[in-house]
Amino acid sequence: AMVLTNVSEHLDASVNADNNTIIGGKGTAMQHEWDLAFGYVAIPTDYDTAKSYANTEANRPLAVGGYFGERGKFIKAGGTVYEAFRKGRAAIGAKDYATRDAAIATIKEFIEKTFAAACYYYITHPQAATERPAQLHELSEGRGFVVVLKYRPANSKLTASNYQALTDILGVDQNAYDLINDANFTKLKQAQEILISTYGQLQL
Repeated sequence: AMVLTNVSEHLDASVNADNNTIIGGKGTAMQHEWDLAFGYVAIPTDYDTAKSYANTEANRPLAVGGYFGERGKFIKAGGTVYEAFRKGRAAIGAKDYATRDAAIATIKEFIEKTFAAACYYYITHPQAATERPAQLHELSEGRGFVVVLKYRPANSKLTASNYQALTDILGVDQNAYDLINDANFTKLKQAQEILISTYGQLQL
């Protein structure tokens, strides 16, 4: 939630920031806001989607960047977001604000979609699991990503009514045992359908 909020805020701030005066070591104010947004995504400046980053590697993707290689792989979120940041940064240098704004839209869309894909995974996987602790563990993660989506951009494809439906199914006030004791996983399937109808296919 912190990542989604801060990335959006810094990208939005870049739109109206000064792009003429160089701030010592930070570029212009617009460049600095852009770089802060990139920092919150927590991927290396030489990010490579084909590379398998070890958990011991200091310069590895973290935060949402870590989910790009896991839950966001099918939707190619990592490469898409990385290239949008590169193109947007170059566009700022060239004062090409239309390209910058297109990059902002892409970054916001695919970061949100990555969290939606993670949510989808963690409400799908418990339906195939046989051990209750594993089911409850994954549902708890799914719930966490529902909380994240509360902080989605204002122009998100996820409507307020559909978000409320997700909360009604997976919110912290709902009984997780009811979800996994249903042999047909009716409510979890309803949540899956909301995510797919909103964001498209999120995983194989």
